[in-house]
Amino acid sequence: MNYSVLKDKYLWIVLITALVVRLYTGLTTFVISTDAVQYIDQARNFVEGKFDMIDYSETLSLRSSYHPLYPFLIAVLYKCIENYEISAKIVSVIMGVSLVTVIYVIGKRIFDSRIAFLCALLLAFHPYTSRFSAEILSESTYFFFFILAIGLGYIAINNLRPLYYVGTGISSALAYLTRPEGIGVLVIVGFFTIFWKISSMRVSLSRRLWCLGVMLLAFSFLASPYLIYIK
Repeated sequence: MNYSVLKDKYLWIVLITALVVRLYTGLTTFVISTDAVQYIDQARNFVEGKFDMIDYSETLSLRSSYHPLYPFLIAVLYKCIENYEISAKIVSVIMGVSLVTVIYVIGKRIFDSRIAFLCALLLAFHPYTSRFSAEILSESTYFFFFILAIGLGYIAINNLRPLYYVGTGISSALAYLTRPEGIGVLVIVGFFTIFWKISSMRVSLSRRLWCLGVMLLAFSFLASPYLIYIK
């Protein structure tokens, strides 16, 4: 029987649960963190087009120590809502709910529905993840792309198909563009691509290197403009 996302009741349970918990947390959180001010300033500079302005008295879009993806998403949503705080919280909530969803989908692929449902449900109710997913912080965006990259990387390592390595490279680039730690996925997946079950030699070293190159190329395609800019 073919799997259908629309008919997966467990997925919908964790998705709706995560959304309700994060909306409640967001509506009852009235204080923003120091980092939130920096992210909003960065988003404002994106909206106003201050890309080349050299002024260290304020946080500039790409020259900031804060990586640009989360503020960029805030800036994109601001075009529709015209409120930086609400836009930032909506981005965090969407990414937080997406994180719970990807945990379920990857968990089901690797283990089974019961384990995936339990893990996703625990994540949906976890106080720290729900708080990070409701505040103006980059954590939910980062963890979504990081977990997605790790999950795709695990699948890629086990079947060595280039398409999964492309997905891993893109996801890890987006994680890196959110927080610098995201680049670590390349190291982890790259190491296991080369050395995982290498003694059996069922797959040639050249194919492993080809898959690794595909992943690095996908990562570079997205991340290189930012890396060149800050150099």
